Amino acid sequence: MANMIEQSEQGKQSEQSDAVVAPPRESPLVQNVADGEPASSRRTGRWLKLGGISFVIIVVVTVAAVMSLRSSKPAAGMLTHVVQRGELVVSVTERGTLESSSNKEIKCRVKGGTTVLWVIETGTRVKPGDVLVRLDTSKIEDDISQRKIDLATARANKRIAESEVAAAEIAVTEYLEGTYESELATKQKELVIAESELKAARNSLDHSKRLFRKGYISRLEYEAQLDAVKHAELGVHVKETEINALKRFTKAKTMKELQGKLDAAKARLDAYASEFKLQESKLRRAEDQLKNCIIRADTEGLVIYPSAAEWRSEPDIAEGATVREDQVLLMIPDLSKMQVKIGVHESKVDRVKPGK
Repeated sequence: MANMIEQSEQGKQSEQSDAVVAPPRESPLVQNVADGEPASSRRTGRWLKLGGISFVIIVVVTVAAVMSLRSSKPAAGMLTHVVQRGELVVSVTERGTLESSSNKEIKCRVKGGTTVLWVIETGTRVKPGDVLVRLDTSKIEDDISQRKIDLATARANKRIAESEVAAAEIAVTEYLEGTYESELATKQKELVIAESELKAARNSLDHSKRLFRKGYISRLEYEAQLDAVKHAELGVHVKETEINALKRFTKAKTMKELQGKLDAAKARLDAYASEFKLQESKLRRAEDQLKNCIIRADTEGLVIYPSAAEWRSEPDIAEGATVREDQVLLMIPDLSKMQVKIGVHESKVDRVKPGK
């Protein structure tokens, strides 16, 4: 390249020396000048010649640089790779979450919801029996007090009903074995007396009849004796009717009344007994609710908040927060069953295959 530049400079010098030394002759350029051609045309031609020489020089330099780069070795420390034909590996990169496939959910078991007083920090390792959450117990304690009052009232009513049933049962037995038998015996006694009076009246009538035939008594006395017999017969009939009414009607009516009272007392007893059981059940549930206000771990693990799992929509709990029944408060994942969840866009699903 340097030789070419030197040759071009020597050519210029020779031209200048020729222009000075050579004798004047009639050349086309001289003729043009002589003919009146301006000096600007001569300068333009010279610039065009110099531009062509510069272009050639640039091309030569570029070719020499490319050849030098091809022949040079890679510098030390430069990473290189030999390009060759092979299968094109397409990689799909997506963000995912690492979570457990088995999570122990800690839920609120307080009916109607309550307020959180204290909650363990997320990420804490716990053992069975450790306290995880403390919930407000004021409403439940008031409910327990009211349930105890209701239970005491139901117990009192139940005992009153039991005594009424016992009294009604005694009344039935008393009537059957006491009052009825006494009344029946009294009626039978009266019937015996009436029958005895009737018998005596008839004997008197027979005696009066013989006396009347013999003329010892008057007809009036005889007729009076007849009336006494009729009266005695009527008395016997009355007593027999009373005994029959007592056996057929009075006894049945009294038994119906007494049995009705007994049945009513038993019904009240059943109602109060059911009320007593209901109040017992309510008190037991309230006491269980009180126990549910302190939530303890039943397994060992790492405690996390529900928001740590993307598939959960439950908010994180905090002190003072209101929680509802069956709301997930905490989770304890099984660290031995971990899995990765990745969401692949539907446009890239076809690129994912098992084992790839």
